Amino acid sequence: SRGRGSRPYRARHPAARAARGAPGGTKTYGLSQNYPNPYNLQTQIAYQLPQAGMVLLKIYNIKGELVRTLVKEHKPAGYYTVTWDGKNGDGVAVSSGIYFYRLSSESFSATRKMVMIK
Repeated sequence: SRGRGSRPYRARHPAARAARGAPGGTKTYGLSQNYPNPYNLQTQIAYQLPQAGMVLLKIYNIKGELVRTLVKEHKPAGYYTVTWDGKNGDGVAVSSGIYFYRLSSESFSATRKMVMIK
């Protein structure tokens, strides 16, 4: 089952164009740079899983404090995008600044930086 806001890649995301039609799915884990970056109202984060497993995708501020958890569920292998609306876990818009997003699974983790500009 797909999580809230998580869906297969759409061609608008640059990494999605390369992933379309990949036979048999992906063979590696991956976390793409968010798009657009910098962003204003919302941004898309794309990731890929070579095998099913528990997945966490979390947003952190520059201090390392958790801002929001976007994905926390078991996912099948495949390509996904998640849209972040720039709001924290309480639904409040975050301020301009540097944020980090981290994808974690049982055997993989990666972190990337993104910039919110209002």
